[in-house]
Amino acid sequence: MVPGGVLIEKPGLASLLGRTQPSTHRPPERVMRLVLELLNLERKGRHHDLVERCKALQSLHPSLFAKYMSSR
Repeated sequence: MVPGGVLIEKPGLASLLGRTQPSTHRPPERVMRLVLELLNLERKGRHHDLVERCKALQSLHPSLFAKYMSSR
């Protein structure tokens, strides 16, 4: 499972993973950071920004986007 998928399953890990420094900017890391943003935006109730990030997740990883949406 990609790191973003782990975050969807266990959002409590967001605070721990959010403290990691960006490294390779490879697709799995980009998706994980995008899911971190989504979880943060959800908490803050920033729905407009949430929609934009959802579109980005859908284009980067359609199956993970489907998993994210099914958990909401």
